[in-house]
Amino acid sequence: MDLETATIDADSVTESQTGITTAVNQAENTASFQSNSSSEDESSEGSDEEEEEPRLKYERVRGDLPSLLERDSLTSIVSDDKVIVLGTMGGCVIVLDHLGYKIQHRRPHIAQVVDVALAGDYWASVAKDKRVEVQGMLSTEHNETISLDPNAVHCVILDPAFGNSRANTRFAVGHSGGIALYERARFKGYRCQALSDSAGGSVGASVGVRGGAVRGGAWTGNVLAWATDTGVRVYHMILRTTIALIPRDHSAALDSVQFPPQLKWQSQDRLLIGWADSIKVCCIKPRPQGTSSCRSSRTSSPNIGTSSRHSESPLANKLLCSVSETDSAQIASFSPYDSGSRKYSSSVLTPRPGALATGSALRSPQFPTEALPSTPEGISSYLSSSIIAITGGNGRITPPSTPSFDLPPLYVEIESMFTTPFYICGIGMLEDLIITLTYSKTPTLESSRASPTDTKGPQQFTDDPHEWRRPQLRLLEPQQRSYDEISKDILGTNRYKEYLPLHYKLECVAGGDRWYVLSPRDLVVAKPREPSDSLEWLIEHHKYPQALHLIEREGGTIGDHTEASVGRQYLNHLLECHMYDDAARISQRVIRDNVGEWLELVRAFADAGELRILHEYLPHGSPPPLPVTTYNEVLMDLLDHNREGLVAALQKWPSSCYDVNWLVSAVLQRVATQNWSVPLLQSLAHLYSHQQRHDKALAIYIKLEHKDIFGLIKKHGLYSTIGTYAVHLMTLDADLTTELCMTHISDAPPTEMVPALSSTPNLLYKYLTALHKKHEDLCKPYHDDLVQLMADNQQSEKLLQFLKASNSYNLSAALRVCKDRGLLHHTVYLLNRTGNTQDALSLVLLEARDLNWAIDLCKHHNDRHLWDTLIDHTISYSDNIRPLLEEAGKYVGEVEILRKIPPGLEVPGLMASISKIMEDTRKKLALHSGCERLCKRDIVHLNERRRRLATRAISIDEQTSCPRCEKSVIGKQAKNLGGLVAFRCGHVFHSDCLTSSNEIAASFPANNTGRKRERCKPLPTLVCVVCLLKNQLFR
Repeated sequence: MDLETATIDADSVTESQTGITTAVNQAENTASFQSNSSSEDESSEGSDEEEEEPRLKYERVRGDLPSLLERDSLTSIVSDDKVIVLGTMGGCVIVLDHLGYKIQHRRPHIAQVVDVALAGDYWASVAKDKRVEVQGMLSTEHNETISLDPNAVHCVILDPAFGNSRANTRFAVGHSGGIALYERARFKGYRCQALSDSAGGSVGASVGVRGGAVRGGAWTGNVLAWATDTGVRVYHMILRTTIALIPRDHSAALDSVQFPPQLKWQSQDRLLIGWADSIKVCCIKPRPQGTSSCRSSRTSSPNIGTSSRHSESPLANKLLCSVSETDSAQIASFSPYDSGSRKYSSSVLTPRPGALATGSALRSPQFPTEALPSTPEGISSYLSSSIIAITGGNGRITPPSTPSFDLPPLYVEIESMFTTPFYICGIGMLEDLIITLTYSKTPTLESSRASPTDTKGPQQFTDDPHEWRRPQLRLLEPQQRSYDEISKDILGTNRYKEYLPLHYKLECVAGGDRWYVLSPRDLVVAKPREPSDSLEWLIEHHKYPQALHLIEREGGTIGDHTEASVGRQYLNHLLECHMYDDAARISQRVIRDNVGEWLELVRAFADAGELRILHEYLPHGSPPPLPVTTYNEVLMDLLDHNREGLVAALQKWPSSCYDVNWLVSAVLQRVATQNWSVPLLQSLAHLYSHQQRHDKALAIYIKLEHKDIFGLIKKHGLYSTIGTYAVHLMTLDADLTTELCMTHISDAPPTEMVPALSSTPNLLYKYLTALHKKHEDLCKPYHDDLVQLMADNQQSEKLLQFLKASNSYNLSAALRVCKDRGLLHHTVYLLNRTGNTQDALSLVLLEARDLNWAIDLCKHHNDRHLWDTLIDHTISYSDNIRPLLEEAGKYVGEVEILRKIPPGLEVPGLMASISKIMEDTRKKLALHSGCERLCKRDIVHLNERRRRLATRAISIDEQTSCPRCEKSVIGKQAKNLGGLVAFRCGHVFHSDCLTSSNEIAASFPANNTGRKRERCKPLPTLVCVVCLLKNQLFR
């Protein structure tokens, strides 16, 4: 067969399309779809939304590939980080680099290549000629050719470490009779070992599954996974046992030939399964300790019938049917639902030997039917959410006499599983997202963006009736039972109208930096978009703000683009769209200090009649960066169209930027010819201030009652004019005016402010209050005015505090003011301060009638006459006697108060008060007596202590010397010196060394003051001379 005859035949394609169309129609009638965000209705509704940037970029693989595809077509692909291996319809195997240039081109088959595999420097291929080829690109040591006639070969899987060692030099071949493992023999060639066959046998596993042909597989580390028509088996190559069997759960109408399974290992323990219209994400985990073995105490009962309420439900029949396909196999049971982790684990039961695992097996004592829900919906949910696994230990079915078996140390957990409204042609991972190559189920016209392989930018395909046949590359975010579609790119592959799902392949390069999409006549590579790609897309779609943010984040330069160049494109785009506000807003960021571009922008705005918008963003300074005529032109436009903007510009720009005199003339002309307005006069006042004509500027602000007058005063230091316009300024803003006066007290002294504000008492009061706080000394001459103003403004509390704190007001005038305003507390305070305590007390007793206040007043002065006056005025009222006894009795005596009580006056509680007085007196006497006893006891104790100390023995040794003769008091030297005399101070004398009292007195030296030496009184005979002299010298 030559390459000419190996191309796709149109008739065969048409026949294949007819078969696949029938399968599709059957599947659409039986399958139910689950999707959160990828339905056709949602995609049609989302077409009106703003287009989002694609996550991937696409380009065709060029190099030598286009010339190779002129006479041949592609059927299979595999790649690593170095090369791409392609299988063709003509039986060729082509090795390319990632740029598409040919490295190796061989034709090991005479028929269509079905599958290729790659590991290291070796590739393997299988074709419809029922041959398996293993060849090396750099070595022929492990080359092999195997013929599997009469079985049809469907896939080949190389050990990832193929060729590294003899133990790893092995590969698996999936064919119509099962799967066979070929391992390197000790000396030469390969030895074959069947892992499973179509009859259900399994070498090295406890059970086989009658699953038919092996349609595909994937190998990672020591774990091999392959798919048959019934499900996916996960097999451990070291343990030589099956870890799990994940059953096929999509519609049986979707033939595995037309919709081949897609298996991809994301990592050593995570498997992705895409099959027809379903996706599963599986994870291999170590089995928890304590569950590595299981023992059954019951056997299945053959007499249990199959009739139950579960069998009435179609979902239950589906469950039973799927289980009945596992003849002579272990039946996986569902564990109870774990609400904490929302995951499911699996356990295994063993049926009777020789019995078929039919529907009755589910109701046997070995199957925990109580764990299944009772409703059909519950069964369906339980089945779709659980993990179905087949595990084994010793490679044979356990007889009923030995019901125990061992579980492998690993199990498979399904983290996510869901159904899609499209077919899966390939699967992989992009970070945490699932990347899938998909094919639409129905011929629905879609409006979406095409990949750059077909055309640039968005493109509508509504006129193409075969648009639904285009392959799509989708990014899905998996959930537990559903998914979210992140993006969808419709690929523009060549001759897409002729191809079906089985013709497309998706190859994920290790590292996740590129994905190859294969069709018979095309090879497209998808890559993550780089910043340059994102920038080009943003510029192309006029998303300039995002483009500026991106280029700023990347350091200001991306390829040939800079922040300035992108900004200029953005600015030109805004001007073309007549978006002058936005153009003015970004002008400073884009143009910066380029005078020429500023002048061009001013001209563009002037031609559009929008020059007034630009005044907020024009550069200004001293000297001005732009010509004065430019600023004059902008100000004149503001004068005619936006006078508020004119005021803002004049306040913001320095006077050197524009011609002040020319502008004053223009403003005066407008005032003369038009009705004046506040902004117009405000602008004129600002211009007058630039001409140093501050009197006119102040007059305008006073007329307008505008607070800009304070800015003018601050800017030009016109603080001396505050006194002249004191009333106007205080009326406009009293707080700000007062602050200016206090800050610049020398320019606006109180001698000017007080006379100016004398006609407005309220403003004068605010000024004097602030003056008293900030400059108390300067406020003293005005304390009388402040007292009057406080009283007039009803500030009684502040006035009382001021009267107590100040000594600079006239007491008589203040007393008169307080009496006139009826301020009782203030009047009493002032009377006390002037010494009229009797009048103050009388005022309290007669006006306030407050006994407690009167008592406090008497306590403060502690004057007997005041107490007598208080008692005389209040003793005749029975309610006042008890407070007088309790308070006044401490100062004048309770007995005297009792004597002044009028005879016959009935005093409530008098007896209790008298009893309390007597009790207090008794306590005082008892306290005095107790203190006296304590003092006497302490005196006796201290005297006794002193006596004991005085009579205590003193230690004397040979080292003790007499202070007078300086000889030892003990020894031979002391024999002729008499006895010893020891004093309590520690000095010891010879008795002969002690002098008489007259000699001691005569030995005292005269003092330094020149006074006559006084004669000492006779001293006791035995006195320590040393201590006596010391006391006399330092007295």
